[in-house]
Amino acid sequence: MCNTGCACATTSALLWFYGGASRFVCVLREWKMNCSTNVIQVTNVSPSTTSEQMRTLFGFLGKIEELRLFPPDDSPLPVTSRVCFVKFLESESVGVSQHLTNTVFVDRALIVVPFAEVEKAKAEPPR
Repeated sequence: MCNTGCACATTSALLWFYGGASRFVCVLREWKMNCSTNVIQVTNVSPSTTSEQMRTLFGFLGKIEELRLFPPDDSPLPVTSRVCFVKFLESESVGVSQHLTNTVFVDRALIVVPFAEVEKAKAEPPR
């Protein structure tokens, strides 16, 4: 292991792939600038999971601004799987939360991906 905690073989392979350390750092900076979302999408959520359980799980990774679980806890419809959206106060929590991908929670392996927010466009009145 190197001083950053990553496997040196992996780091060496990435450096080779990107053409050296300076190019690798530039790619990482570019990726970080392009990944400025504060929202994650969590899929393959067990139907028995509650929004409070999701809030507890992801609350350890950063302050949560908003959490939505679909279908909602009080939904009368039978569900086979659920989807959760978590909006963090800081975008750094998104990267950390992705490490929970494939973590078995209740009885399912979670899939965590960044979710790009789309700002509502100002609608122009029809002419």
